[in-house]
Amino acid sequence: MRTRTAVLMLAVGLTVAGTLPASSAGALVVGFIPDGRFVWAARDRTDLPAGATAAQIEAAALAECKRTAAASKVSGDKCKVTLRYDDQCFGLAASTPSGHRGGWAVGAEKADAEKQALEMCRGNARGSGESCKLLSSFCDR
Repeated sequence: MRTRTAVLMLAVGLTVAGTLPASSAGALVVGFIPDGRFVWAARDRTDLPAGATAAQIEAAALAECKRTAAASKVSGDKCKVTLRYDDQCFGLAASTPSGHRGGWAVGAEKADAEKQALEMCRGNARGSGESCKLLSSFCDR
């Protein structure tokens, strides 16, 4: 199983445009922490046994986010489904060196998701003097 979790410093002001689809084959779960850090986990149909439902995928991502939060000595009740995706690729980027700004995106191709996540991060980091780097990317197919 691929594990994608982390504790990062990121601006609490990040949002995902649009509404979350009711059914998905992948989920990003984020837990924002008052000091600006966040914990995250992403799971998709490639991480679970064949036939896993969207609810099972989300539950697995939520559980991993809560485990990461607990290991970081922060409350796992902050973990919420932030993004759902199906048959798409995902990218996550954060600013360096602080990691206080970032972005994430989905796209039809991995390179698209990475580019969009970096663009969102750069937009959030504009004026801070920080650059952005890609932290994780993958496809759920």
